[in-house]
Amino acid sequence: MKNLTQISNHIGVWMDYNHARMVYRKNDGTYAIETLESLHDIHPRIDGQGSDKTQWGGHFRYSDNESKKNHKETEQLHQYYKNLEKILSNYDDILIAGPTHAKDEFFNLLLTDKSFDGKRLGIESADKLTDNQLIALVEKYFENGVMKTKV
Repeated sequence: MKNLTQISNHIGVWMDYNHARMVYRKNDGTYAIETLESLHDIHPRIDGQGSDKTQWGGHFRYSDNESKKNHKETEQLHQYYKNLEKILSNYDDILIAGPTHAKDEFFNLLLTDKSFDGKRLGIESADKLTDNQLIALVEKYFENGVMKTKV
């Protein structure tokens, strides 16, 4: 991901577990959208793969294979959040939007990150949006100045 060229110091992010769409104002005053893809894949299934359960003592239990998958998923999600955090660190006003718990998890991560102290963070629920709808959401949000300062 290249460095985003910004004219204002605010950015809006619509995100889920698969990707983040970042909306920012360019030097010519128009809005642009950049996408950051996540490597995170919830419960990937490999063709021909059997169950992760194993029978032991008459009960089914999950094998180490399931534990390894969960660890890999967690690491991929952590890396996705870190990459997004690095991009957003250049902005003072940040709106996080999206339909899933990913926005909540990421918002809470930013609240605990000392490098985001003094930045104004906002969060909103939003279903899938077209590019124009996303730009309109960000414009309206920052026009109204409805931001929460990180404590």
